[in-house]
Amino acid sequence: MRGDLIDAQAAIDWAVAQSNALTERFIAWKRDKPYAVLVDTDSQPGKKLYRFANIKPLDAIINAEAGTVIHSIRSSLDLLACALAARNGLPESKSTYFPIWKTQIDFADPTSRILEKIKRLSQADQIIIKDLRPYPGGNDALCSLHDLDLTRKHRRLLKAFVFPRGIGLVGFPYPVTTGEWHGCNEKTVLAATDASHPDGEINIGLHIAFGESGPIHGDNFIAKIRDFARLASAIVKLFDTP
Repeated sequence: MRGDLIDAQAAIDWAVAQSNALTERFIAWKRDKPYAVLVDTDSQPGKKLYRFANIKPLDAIINAEAGTVIHSIRSSLDLLACALAARNGLPESKSTYFPIWKTQIDFADPTSRILEKIKRLSQADQIIIKDLRPYPGGNDALCSLHDLDLTRKHRRLLKAFVFPRGIGLVGFPYPVTTGEWHGCNEKTVLAATDASHPDGEINIGLHIAFGESGPIHGDNFIAKIRDFARLASAIVKLFDTP
């Protein structure tokens, strides 16, 4: 890789390494079983209902580190833009950033103020960036990365979700009716049996996901971080030419 791109790629590589550490934190959080399953024998005569309850919030440090990881990937693109400005003979620029347009209309406007962010780049490099279509509806992944970086400055990014394919039934050698528990809350019936049956154990799969509205809502955080990292790395490599 060309030397002037190493800092941008390093920011991405650090984010990937940190996502591995976040995975370990999340495993430790799950290991403590941060939820309860309550047995309800009162709601329906003759039935025993198992309800999901009392999910604990994520460790605050997970949210803090998640924001830092997002920021590092987003910053890699700004480092890239500054490297390209330096490559074009303007190494001291303090107003060069990787641009994200708010709308397609703004993107198409030749007088858009966003263009100020890349005016110090060569025309060829500006064209490459514009060809990425960094606006909503053009490149939603890039826009999501940008929006998340803005969000993490003001509020938490992540939520713990019940993973709808992850329920394990232990000690139920008799008929069990499982409920419709996708997107369940703390009153959802996970399973039901006859009241006369002994209690069993229910284990629920959890994953850590983005709580933000929009196209990435509910997406697994670690998987999405790696998607963002691959995207940013691919963009950096567009400029790794002799």
